Amino acid sequence: MTTKTGVKKGVRIEFNLEEMAFQEDVVNIQPDSDYKTFCNLINAELMDVVEFNEEIDIVVDDEGLLVSDNPVLEVVTEYGAQQLAGTLLFLKKEFTNDGINLVGLEAGELFDLLLKLIGKIKIIGKTA
Repeated sequence: MTTKTGVKKGVRIEFNLEEMAFQEDVVNIQPDSDYKTFCNLINAELMDVVEFNEEIDIVVDDEGLLVSDNPVLEVVTEYGAQQLAGTLLFLKKEFTNDGINLVGLEAGELFDLLLKLIGKIKIIGKTA
């Protein structure tokens, strides 16, 4: 799923309270994607990063629990269950000499992630 320009993919998951259904989509992640890009993809002003496993992180709204009527999801990670509010964006970790960058996934990595997510996310409520 990489194009000639280096565009890769991320997985965005949200819960629609009106339809009572999860909505998942695959989004383009440009090579130069940054903090602002990730915030825009999850409709947030601030973001936090939660570790899903050794290779994948979850980008989530840092203020998601403070937003009224925001779905609260429980995500089972390799490190235990996490309660996160709002839209989730799953990205790959890229280790560099300067630290860890978040990047998109290749086709095979995307497929593996989707398989790992089966049964790992559920709605547990909404914010007040």
